[in-house]
Amino acid sequence: MGVRARQAVFFLFFLALAACGGGTPAPQAPSPSAEPATPGPTGGVPQEGPIDSGKDCAHATGKCGGGTCALTIKNDCDQPVHCELQVSATCQSQNGTDAANGGDRTTIAAHESGDLGAQATCSGPIVHTEVEKLVCK
Repeated sequence: MGVRARQAVFFLFFLALAACGGGTPAPQAPSPSAEPATPGPTGGVPQEGPIDSGKDCAHATGKCGGGTCALTIKNDCDQPVHCELQVSATCQSQNGTDAANGGDRTTIAAHESGDLGAQATCSGPIVHTEVEKLVCK
């Protein structure tokens, strides 16, 4: 067998090897039935909206995130209202998750608006913050 014949056989061998997928396989995308990735901490993403104050004439709206909740309370009552706020946060820890709580209170004059906020202090990253309870009397 001559040199040209050996080169042709060698070339055909590598061509056949490449055609059969002798290289590194391409990475495959995850199948649609695969579990979605666990979302990361959302402590910085505010949760906001109306909050039940427990009193028909006191209307509260708030925004929570990062361990803190800030509320605005509009007192449409004919008397001052005394409001107590409790917040809770879910925190990541070495053992999974922990809970932290915080609170504050204020009195808002009749037909006035006021702000009320509270912070729950976590020892690790904050996963979620929410108003646990708001009571206005």
